[in-house]
Amino acid sequence: QFLAPPHGLKPGLGFDLLVIDEASQIEPVDALGAIARARQVVVVGDDRQMPPTRFFQRMTGEEEGDEAFEDGPVAAREVESILGLANARGVPNVMLRWHYRSRHESLIATSNAEFYEGRLTVLPSPRARSPRLGLSLVRVDGRWEAGAGVNRVEAEAVAQAVMAHARETPEESLGVAAFSLKQRDAILDAVEALRRADPDSEKFFAAHPHEPFFVKNLENVQGDERDAMLISVGYARGEDGKLAMRFGPLSADGGERRLNVLITRAKRRCVVFSGLTADDIDLERASGRGVEALKTFLRFAAGVETARVAARDAEAPLSQVIAREMAEAGHEAVARVGTSGLFLDVAARHGEDFVLGVEADAADWAGVRCARDRERGRASALGQMGWRLHRAWSLAWLERPEAERARLRAALGAEEAAAAPRAAAGPDPGLAAPYAEAAPEVPRETPLPEVPFARLAKIVAEVIRTEGPVHADAIAERLRLLWGRERLEAADRAAMQQALRLAAQLEGVTEAGGFWSAEDAPPPAPRDRRAAAPHLRRAAMVAPAEIAAAAQALQAAVPVATEEELAAGVVRLLGLDAAAAPAVAARLAALVGAGVVRVPAG
Repeated sequence: QFLAPPHGLKPGLGFDLLVIDEASQIEPVDALGAIARARQVVVVGDDRQMPPTRFFQRMTGEEEGDEAFEDGPVAAREVESILGLANARGVPNVMLRWHYRSRHESLIATSNAEFYEGRLTVLPSPRARSPRLGLSLVRVDGRWEAGAGVNRVEAEAVAQAVMAHARETPEESLGVAAFSLKQRDAILDAVEALRRADPDSEKFFAAHPHEPFFVKNLENVQGDERDAMLISVGYARGEDGKLAMRFGPLSADGGERRLNVLITRAKRRCVVFSGLTADDIDLERASGRGVEALKTFLRFAAGVETARVAARDAEAPLSQVIAREMAEAGHEAVARVGTSGLFLDVAARHGEDFVLGVEADAADWAGVRCARDRERGRASALGQMGWRLHRAWSLAWLERPEAERARLRAALGAEEAAAAPRAAAGPDPGLAAPYAEAAPEVPRETPLPEVPFARLAKIVAEVIRTEGPVHADAIAERLRLLWGRERLEAADRAAMQQALRLAAQLEGVTEAGGFWSAEDAPPPAPRDRRAAAPHLRRAAMVAPAEIAAAAQALQAAVPVATEEELAAGVVRLLGLDAAAAPAVAARLAALVGAGVVRVPAG
């Protein structure tokens, strides 16, 4: 019986299922009323992130700006969340291990090592760590003003970085976090001054309505995420050159949870501004698990320490064979690429970035318990990170090594080497040639709408000549990958459409039914997409003429195949996703109805 229903819930109101998110931030008194009305409860939270404290209660009152709290925060053991209560009562739990937010493994490396015992499944990035991607450190020769409790030099450096972001990467959302309220206020003042001096920057600050720009301190940044994060450590040597080993909330019990929240907010890059190095922090003089974690974080940010990778299966025989092929094709072969939970058996690196990752049926692949994660989840997640993937099966390399070598070299771009085995005597490489992906030189530093239309028309024409017949959506996705963009904006797509119209007039390409081809191209032939970009394995990206060619090639090999068998064979032959089967069957039925493909009666 409830004398006063909490939060305005009507008496008698019930729920079949109650989901409590960010449960580490919810006190039991705020949750029990809803729990009592639910038949089933799912509690979602992270006990390694911040618990509720009196700080958040103060935010609803008039003492939010009281700096006395900053010097003596409430210890985490003095409070309890609904997540802690669920754990204490022995509610069955499971760890959600896949980490999707970070677009570079360095962004989560510290937290995975310090707080999650390396149990997270972290997706490796094909691109090298740099100031534009991943975790980086900017050393600032500032001074800690003990009386004011701020580092104004560092605050100014952060403000300058905010304005540089507004000018150079306005398409990315941005957040700033400081270790203290006073440092946050100093950054806000510096940013405001620079914004008044540069009115043109206001269009950035008005952008990203769903992820607006903010400057916060570490106590209230939980729940936020941005493409880029700037972190101001603030603490530095004083004017006398001495460093006081006092780190505010980090020194208290639960300080490591505050740091864990702070350093995991970025999706693409996190830049740490600090006058301290890891070597400056003396753990014998400074107390608190949070200070120890800060020392590790600064080592990761400076590149002094990286996540350690186990050597298990790094010398697998198939990986060695593939590595030799990569070396012969002019690429550096790197075994067991990854940091935690998910590893590529071997990847080809050209310059600083990886150009191809190879998934083999080795121990890591076989160790994934769920077939969905093994067959689709891994590839889909890695594709979202920007990887081009190639599958290597041990039995296939044993039974037809020349054909598999040809597939690998084609995926690496060594077309002339891929063609050689077809002419030589040996096992048949199959009825479908590997899908050739276009890789024209593009001005990646120039935004798509600013590329001259004539040049952009030549680029799309080269994509069409290499990949045709190719759907317009596949051309857009190819341009996105070539420019290394997270997504194409409306202006980018408008520029592409203009370039396609110009290419049709000047470059000898033509469009039919949404698919583009070169005017002098031979009739379509079936192409194996298993090693190609994920978007090409969708049924909508395959021209009807190519499906017809695949069906006719299969019929020549197996004349008695039924329509159902033929549809399944086309999906396998073209290397399409399993979800493409119904659409392929429908297209094949239309081709049979039109007499383009004939199947035996009965």
